[in-house]
Amino acid sequence: MKIAVACEGKVVSGHFGHCEGFEIYEVDENKVGKKEFVANPGHRPGFLPVFLKEQNVNVIIAGGMGETAQQLFCRKWHSGSSWGKRKL
Repeated sequence: MKIAVACEGKVVSGHFGHCEGFEIYEVDENKVGKKEFVANPGHRPGFLPVFLKEQNVNVIIAGGMGETAQQLFCRKWHSGSSWGKRKL
């Protein structure tokens, strides 16, 4: 499983689309393996959900996310994946 955390420096970004980038963690059998930072390629409507899907990301963690991005994630990941919108 790959988990992407929207980051600003060493903290979770308050806004998914405007974050500095994503720390992407590979998790296997409850152990964190590879970790890499991927810079945010830019805030464009509808782009980041596709970008993260192409990175094989399964989970996204962000401090906040606009309604359009939430809807896109739900649509893209409900068609063949376990992604869904979950508020904690």
